[in-house]
Amino acid sequence: MTLEGLSQLTSFCSINNNEVMLEDSPTVTFNGKVAFPRLEMIKISDMNGLEMIWHNQLAEDSFCSLKSVIVIDCNKLLTMCKFNMLERFTKLESLLVYRCNSLEEIFDLQEVNLEKWSHSTVSSQLRELDLRDLQKMRHIWNKDPQRKLSFQKLNKVRIENCWSLENIFPASIARNLSQLEQLYIDGCRAMENIVAEEEGADLEAVTRFDFPRLTSLKLIDLYQLRYFYPGGHTAEWPALNKLSMGDSLRLISQDQFSEHLIPKLKFMKVNDGESVIPPDILWRFPNLKKLEFSRGSFEEIFSLEEVEKHAERPAQIKCLVLYGLEKMERIWKQHSKLDLIIHKLEILHVENAESSEEDGAGPSTQHQVLQNTESSEEDGSGLSTQDLVLENEESSEEDGAGPSTQHLE
Repeated sequence: MTLEGLSQLTSFCSINNNEVMLEDSPTVTFNGKVAFPRLEMIKISDMNGLEMIWHNQLAEDSFCSLKSVIVIDCNKLLTMCKFNMLERFTKLESLLVYRCNSLEEIFDLQEVNLEKWSHSTVSSQLRELDLRDLQKMRHIWNKDPQRKLSFQKLNKVRIENCWSLENIFPASIARNLSQLEQLYIDGCRAMENIVAEEEGADLEAVTRFDFPRLTSLKLIDLYQLRYFYPGGHTAEWPALNKLSMGDSLRLISQDQFSEHLIPKLKFMKVNDGESVIPPDILWRFPNLKKLEFSRGSFEEIFSLEEVEKHAERPAQIKCLVLYGLEKMERIWKQHSKLDLIIHKLEILHVENAESSEEDGAGPSTQHQVLQNTESSEEDGSGLSTQDLVLENEESSEEDGAGPSTQHLE
């Protein structure tokens, strides 16, 4: 079922004249007069009069077969699902919500008394949760379900540009995400923690989080992010091999992501970072093969102090990519011992690094790269100038040739 652009629609089925609606009652699309026992997909978009999708009281078998819900551009919608609807959505696998400017939460659990809940745990089949451009949403779950509600089937979670969102998961849900494989969080400016602190938790207790299947984690543009979880905890990521981070890179220096917790990490990307790289980034993850820095205000990538400290411990990195680092003066200082540490480096890719002597930033990035490459060859490192790739779109466009890639031999 698709409902699109019906800005005047207030209800799928109107009420009788003798039925009374309270003045403050929200506009509900589906009430108890509507039943869809076999409906598997519903898409609702561009319905700016919609305040609530489902009424608290529905026909007994209605929406029980629903597998996919998509809601886009419904700017008066305040909440997606109350607890009673989660009990009904036993087959729901995918929930996508985009650009609903008044939405405050996805799952409203405030009306249920969880402490007196005597029924068995409600197990959701939800596998994909995709929420984007929900600028007033503060919570996905507005209350910790305290194990009365389980989302252990979640496989992919993507959250983008939810500026008011404070966290992603309540603690009881985060402890039971054994099927989660992808977690992408981007542009959530107010977020301080990924997992909300558990109310009434023992302050001395250590909470354990295990993500046995998570292979890809992206934490970008989370300017206020301080902790994965604010209380004492351990988090293990045995399958994680791809990690993308921005300012949240500070979590690495706080030991919230460390070698024995992420043994299989092979690719790391750092977006929009600052001038200081957390120490030990090459040595914290022994299987790291590719390291990419994109944009940001880095002046140099590796500090001389850390290089000297780890001179006897070679890293496994084979590919280093630097893109759009306009303030970068050098990748590493000449005559440092980094060439001994990264002797397995095979590819060095530098693109759009514009710092130069003309703006007072010191030797140009390309010139510095060449100097270090040549010195590495003299010392017998594995990097050959044939593997060095430099791209500079500005210089290429000036002569009318368009962006080009230079292979230096």
